[in-house]
Amino acid sequence: MFGGRSPSDSYHLEIDSCLLEKVKFTKFLGVFIDEKLNWKIHICEMAKKISRNLGMMRKIQHKLETESLVNLYNTMILPHLSYCLIVWGCATDKNINCLFNLQKKLLD
Repeated sequence: MFGGRSPSDSYHLEIDSCLLEKVKFTKFLGVFIDEKLNWKIHICEMAKKISRNLGMMRKIQHKLETESLVNLYNTMILPHLSYCLIVWGCATDKNINCLFNLQKKLLD
């Protein structure tokens, strides 16, 4: 069950006589969906990928022109941020701020 309530263990969900296992989160088409739909796990996984790419970009940023850096950002960072944004974009500001702060690091 999604939401803030804890479901009782007394019910089971079956589809075609197959019992569905209850999990804390699952990955579907590259998006981590957790039981509370707060997108925290998905955003943390995205932050790891973005952080790795930003680290590489920061190491070479003094050797490249601005146009090349923008192209790198558009190919290495932006796709992670925009993929399924309509699904996870409703996350709380607290969760999304870590992504915003990661992007700001590149400008420092």
